[in-house]
Amino acid sequence: QDPFLEIELMGDAAIMAHFGEPVPPEVVVFEVEPADVGDILLNGLVIGPYPDDQELFDGEHDIAATADTWWVFTHWSHTNNAILPDTESDEAVLLVNTGGTVTAHFEYVEHVDLMVDVMPAGSGTVEVVGRAIVSDHWEDSFVVDGPQGFIAGPAADWKFDRWEVVGAEDVVGM
Repeated sequence: QDPFLEIELMGDAAIMAHFGEPVPPEVVVFEVEPADVGDILLNGLVIGPYPDDQELFDGEHDIAATADTWWVFTHWSHTNNAILPDTESDEAVLLVNTGGTVTAHFEYVEHVDLMVDVMPAGSGTVEVVGRAIVSDHWEDSFVVDGPQGFIAGPAADWKFDRWEVVGAEDVVGM
């Protein structure tokens, strides 16, 4: 039947539109790979735990992937349905017309955890080149993009004695 009706009313009338059974929602299973390194937002709400079966009506649904610290979203994989604009966009639209699966894939970001101590505290400073000047204790995590420089500067009435390095692969100048 045509959902459009046009009639010329010549007097009182009663019009009834009849509809069939409602279209049931489709079951779409959402997953994060590897497990426990990120989340999926579906229509603005965080879902989970994963795998998470969601009942979705046909149409457009906003999806977004958020990564935990030191993880980055890489792509979506899916069965059935479609993801727009592409599977590499962390924010996308899921076009649902049947059941299926959607998986957000993440990749680990290689980084270092660095701790610098001045011994004894206040006896001088260590310049962590491009990052900080430390006079007691400092910690940070960052992506390594080449050698990291350190410059020791003694406080008044102190002189630099030595470096102690634990855990570094290559130490130059010791």
